[in-house]
Amino acid sequence: DMKVTPVFARIQESIRNLKETSTIIEYGSAGSSKSWSICQMIMVLILSQTGLRIAVGRKFFPSHKTSAMFTLLKMFKDNGIYERGSHNKTEHTFEYNGNYILFFSTGSGSAGEEKMKSADFNIFWLEEAPEFGWEEYMQFTLRLRSPLVGGMKNFIILSLNPVGEYCWVKTKLIDTPTANVIAHHSTYMDNIFLDDDYVKILEDFINQDYNYYQIYTLGKWGRLENLIFKNWEIVDKLPDKWDSWDYGLDWGFVHFAALIKVVFTKEATYCHESICETGLTNSDIIERLSHLDKGDIYADPSRPDSIKEIQRAGYSIFAANNDVKTGLDVLKRRPIRITRDSVNMISQIQEYHY
Repeated sequence: DMKVTPVFARIQESIRNLKETSTIIEYGSAGSSKSWSICQMIMVLILSQTGLRIAVGRKFFPSHKTSAMFTLLKMFKDNGIYERGSHNKTEHTFEYNGNYILFFSTGSGSAGEEKMKSADFNIFWLEEAPEFGWEEYMQFTLRLRSPLVGGMKNFIILSLNPVGEYCWVKTKLIDTPTANVIAHHSTYMDNIFLDDDYVKILEDFINQDYNYYQIYTLGKWGRLENLIFKNWEIVDKLPDKWDSWDYGLDWGFVHFAALIKVVFTKEATYCHESICETGLTNSDIIERLSHLDKGDIYADPSRPDSIKEIQRAGYSIFAANNDVKTGLDVLKRRPIRITRDSVNMISQIQEYHY
């Protein structure tokens, strides 16, 4: 008796026809029922199967409480499933009918990536998938190794609005299709249950912000307006010949810690993402540096104690000039070329706007 949209039907058909471990991508406009349909798919599976291990992820856990986890648990409550299952609010798990669901993020804390290192699953769902990095996605696919249930192949499903035309979901999966990648595009018109007022809001974007209209109404790949950097392009690798090079280091723990190799030639500034991870301590950063070419490191000056610790470990590291306006002015004078596998940096620069 469940009311569904064509998005749900496409997901179900894809799952039934999987021949191998695969990736299913649900991308499109706001209100197209992507997330809702994925929640319905999970509900159907835990009602009809036993022994499934499902991981539902957002990059940062606070987002879970208003998106994927909230929607799925509410759906369970509305359909009489929640009270018959077991919800561990400390471990962020839900068990029902012999099935296990883990709500996770790759930030810090009890829902962090430590839980994922040795875990096996049948299904991963990454909500707002571009928040995760390409390397994280690859690690998740390696963990789709739980024994098959009900003859169904294991899979990872990605859901997203197509905000950035250079996001890894598009460039590495949709633009270079393979047999084990299935992409579905949807718009608000696929969702016959949408409120008329919400439809009016979406359709009115054409009179307010054409780029928003392209992304959130039509579900087309877009690029944010008022971008700070327009003088950049993607290249395959760093140049063989150069004038000088250094590293730039930005601290992070819950958010990314990032080490960028910056190579200068006469005609351009080249950048390569050498480190970009969450949850790194100073010791972790020092360990990562031991595998890289040694060079001068210019670090965010906000953590002089961390700079001193890395300096004592034998690295040439300095407090950077942190004046943002000057830095932007300098960078905008020359072409910037970013290596193709610097997926997080590409994702960041295309959304960096005033």
